[in-house]
Amino acid sequence: VSDPVSINVKDLPNQPANFSGAVGNFSINSSIDKTTLKSNEAVTLKLTVNGTGNLTLINAPKIELPQDFEAYEPKTSDNVNASDNGLSGSISFEYLFIPRFAGNFTIPAVQFVFFNPGTRQFETRNTDAFDLKVEKGSDDQNSSVVSSFSKEDVKMIGKDIRFIKQN
Repeated sequence: VSDPVSINVKDLPNQPANFSGAVGNFSINSSIDKTTLKSNEAVTLKLTVNGTGNLTLINAPKIELPQDFEAYEPKTSDNVNASDNGLSGSISFEYLFIPRFAGNFTIPAVQFVFFNPGTRQFETRNTDAFDLKVEKGSDDQNSSVVSSFSKEDVKMIGKDIRFIKQN
């Protein structure tokens, strides 16, 4: 039988609205697979968080996309190593979205807010913004109202998303 151990757990200070749940010391970077595309073509934005801390508990950062973009839930993958010093490694979020109309659009920078126990403060890291040039595709609806489209025309995007034929 061992002696009891006492642990003093402190509350986090007032959390910012965009706090992701991350506690540790992190950096974030982003990449996009293409900046010039046609309407109704898929594009993937990848965010990668690197560092030490509670990597597996990090929520996917919110991305503000233009209104006429169809977005899907992000795909999460991690490369985490556990050691005596805690968890370290990286976690990636892949966001797939499809612009429905031609034009020039900006994917704004993403803010990643985490609590750093070393400094006992919330810290913010930002990614770069991306400019997208969307050219008119052969099936561009060119309407201000999002109308139905033929999802069966898109047979496979990436390797894990397949559309259901509705009719």
